[in-house]
Amino acid sequence: MEVDVVGGNAEVFPELEVWGWPIAAYLFFGGVVAGLLVFAGALGFRRDRFRNAIATADLWVIPILVVGLLLLWVDLGNRWNAWRLYTAFRPTSAMWWGSWILLIALALSFVRLTTHDYGFFDRLPDRIREAIQWVGERARPRLRFLDLISIPVGAAVGLYTGVLLSTIEARPLWDSALLAPLFLLSGLASGGALLCLLITPAEHRRLAPVSMSLCGVEAALITAYLVALSRGSAASRSAADLLMSGGFAVPFWAAVVALGLLVPLGIEIAERTEVISETAAKTAPVLKLSGAAALRFIVLFAGLQTVL
Repeated sequence: MEVDVVGGNAEVFPELEVWGWPIAAYLFFGGVVAGLLVFAGALGFRRDRFRNAIATADLWVIPILVVGLLLLWVDLGNRWNAWRLYTAFRPTSAMWWGSWILLIALALSFVRLTTHDYGFFDRLPDRIREAIQWVGERARPRLRFLDLISIPVGAAVGLYTGVLLSTIEARPLWDSALLAPLFLLSGLASGGALLCLLITPAEHRRLAPVSMSLCGVEAALITAYLVALSRGSAASRSAADLLMSGGFAVPFWAAVVALGLLVPLGIEIAERTEVISETAAKTAPVLKLSGAAALRFIVLFAGLQTVL
């Protein structure tokens, strides 16, 4: 079995030309949503120390998730039939599971949003504001439950971004059991990076060790992913070469590994040792987010260049 690494796969195998940039962007936004939900749930157990961080995470989840869902919808062939995903029972379909996971995440995020007193609520129409207050009054006594379920729901969203690709076995670069955990870890790191950009310096200092740890674990998973591909079939080895020494090697090593992982890790360490200022340290989460986006685009488009 050989892998055909050519730029004309769309002409040779048109049935395998499946996704474009909207899916890559969704994979990134879905990962950020996963990270925000997991962080919001986990930090809820220390709500007294991370109240602002939780409110920030809950505020950003819905707009980012809606953008991701719109990107998915744009990429659909039959866009106006998307509702059929919710009327057919297809437990063997990853997309069916994913559609329900995203719907649950959207509903959960709305309920979490209502538990906060954001200033913009006062500028909403009366009926909408009253509905939000009604939900919030019933949700606040159940904050611990909301925190508990936010962690697995967020993790499911993050895993689905990888499962969406790994179910397509005809693409050797995607056909790996490590892709879903890798995208989950990258999503957690991305959500943490966005939070670090938006929260107070005091909360940033408390979250910095977690951010550093996630970068380290993600780097280990990327290594394991490449090693697993390199020790697989001839098709998998050829696919891995695309990232390690082939046409995608420069953006992969530069944007994903160096700028997206190693440099942010170095900046966080420098900030902890007070070598650089807190303001300069804000470049670390920006680079981390950029590296996470690059990872999705590179894995998607490199995978489209490989077929069995």
